[in-house]
Amino acid sequence: MPTGFDISPPLGPRCRLGDITLVIPRDWCDTTEPKGPLTLSRPEGTGAFQLSTALYEAGQIPDFSAATLRELLLKSREHLGVPANLVTETAPPLAAATWLLDNGAFEVRFWYVSDGLNLAMATYTSAPPVDAHELADAELMVRSIKFLPTVTQ
Repeated sequence: MPTGFDISPPLGPRCRLGDITLVIPRDWCDTTEPKGPLTLSRPEGTGAFQLSTALYEAGQIPDFSAATLRELLLKSREHLGVPANLVTETAPPLAAATWLLDNGAFEVRFWYVSDGLNLAMATYTSAPPVDAHELADAELMVRSIKFLPTVTQ
């Protein structure tokens, strides 16, 4: 069920979703459920991309460095075991890793990305084998996230 997120028409090659913009490949559709996180999927696809944001409003300035994002990613998922394909980058701060869930029934790639002030968490979930095209699209979407300026910034 569409939720009113403006994923069409694109802002140039970018789309605005609330307080962020990102590139959404044309074959991805809004499949967000009521009161759920933003969810995108392909009509003939096998996986789902979900995105949540936390925007800075006031108070102590957060420390969303690559190291902080890596710690957040790993500590909050210790119960999932050892991740695969762990990536940490500094510009912009990003941390990502993949876990197999439910005895290998699902593969989930988690990302945290920040502009140093705001935070986005994204996931791509699919039953194995993961569609390499969809995973590449999810990576493109995450790496294209730009936070829009807010009144407090």
